[in-house]
Amino acid sequence: MTFSHLKVKEIKNYMYEIYAEELFKIIDVEEFVKSEIENKGIVVIDEIDKLVRAQDSGSSTKASDEGV
Repeated sequence: MTFSHLKVKEIKNYMYEIYAEELFKIIDVEEFVKSEIENKGIVVIDEIDKLVRAQDSGSSTKASDEGV
């Protein structure tokens, strides 16, 4: 593929596609997604819980203000 006639945005999109293809060859996508859900999903639920409790108690609405 020649890049002489393409716009920077098109080249950028092309490079992302190539990178994604190579990345998917290296990683086990199913295991990666499972790990992300297990490790980060709990944090999201935990933070939502803190926000709901903060509204009820009249304390700060910042989830990060409350310790774990």
